[in-house]
Amino acid sequence: FLNFYKVIEHFSPIAVNIEANELMRKKLDSPKSLFEDGDFIRSIFNLANSMRDRYNDEDLIKASFTTCFDFIGLFEQLPNSIQKKVTSHLKIKKLEYGGDKQQIVTASNIVAKIIYKTRNRDVHAKSNFEATGEEITNQEFEDLNQFMKLASSQAIRWYSRQPNHLKREIIK
Repeated sequence: FLNFYKVIEHFSPIAVNIEANELMRKKLDSPKSLFEDGDFIRSIFNLANSMRDRYNDEDLIKASFTTCFDFIGLFEQLPNSIQKKVTSHLKIKKLEYGGDKQQIVTASNIVAKIIYKTRNRDVHAKSNFEATGEEITNQEFEDLNQFMKLASSQAIRWYSRQPNHLKREIIK
């Protein structure tokens, strides 16, 4: 589990960089007349700061779930308890490609958070870690590992398709 987690975690900064670059491009596509407005200039700084704040462990892993692999296609590989948490939270029967985009983001964030919490439980088991109840049970690890294996494999293929300028970001 931890090896698969590390693979996904390794590519997370690239996912956040792609999102940050796209948001900044959209911002800078604004009419030139806005560039002289102090509020517009401050909004650029605010955007940069908000993206920098996303470089924490939990937000990084969430970004990879929406960018680096086919979350919807792998959803059924998750342990049943996680699938049920997501579908009951979203009040849907099944997560599908044609669904509401915000629902898909919410679903991937829920799953990423569960996996992040499970990782913390296992990594910090001997320190003062306190369970939140969001972690999976030991009986569910086989299904979770299958999901993580497939997600890691897709993330590696996703990374190999990225242009070289993005790949260099990971080395820094």
